Amino acid sequence: MDNGSVAELPWTGERVIPELMAFDPRDFQSHIARYNFALSYCAKKIVLDAGCGTGYGTMMLSWVAESVLGVDYDGDAIEYARQKYSTPRTVFKVQDVVEMDLPDGVFDVVVAFEIVEHIREPRDFLNEIVRVLKPGGLLVISAPHASWSKFHFRDYTAAALWNLVREFFPEQNITYYCQGPRTNFYEKDQIEEPVRTHLTVAYTVVP
Repeated sequence: MDNGSVAELPWTGERVIPELMAFDPRDFQSHIARYNFALSYCAKKIVLDAGCGTGYGTMMLSWVAESVLGVDYDGDAIEYARQKYSTPRTVFKVQDVVEMDLPDGVFDVVVAFEIVEHIREPRDFLNEIVRVLKPGGLLVISAPHASWSKFHFRDYTAAALWNLVREFFPEQNITYYCQGPRTNFYEKDQIEEPVRTHLTVAYTVVP
């Protein structure tokens, strides 16, 4: 990178790179829709965007949050995010999401979209999320349904994601949602079209 040029990232079909997805904006819209869904939980909150990738969603969350930290293990993606999507309320850091160099109990909300399926040991990831959340903190997490991607260790059914989350959060504090093929979200038993993505909102226990 010279003269302030923006980092270039290879197109693999997996990472979200907005300017390279114009050929099919519908797919990008489904990613944007998830962050729009999360905005109502992040107003005036200290937020962690875990597995932020190229950082477009971190920027969106910063529209309403007090501050947002976007973390990803990929240094090139983080450099790209810093150059393309920095705002006065965003910070981007290279971090392994299953072993984050962050203090305990600092975030009001953790957003974790389309990351858990990339992690070999998802319970290690959930342990880290619980560790960095404040008491009463909130997790908004999603995983794709039946993607069959070569980049994923596993896909998640609704039951599989629910069962994983309830190992770390009280079941009564978990709400299941799902996303249709593009932008529609449904609560349990209100599904009107094929499920694209499973999504849960879970609160930790308030002591």
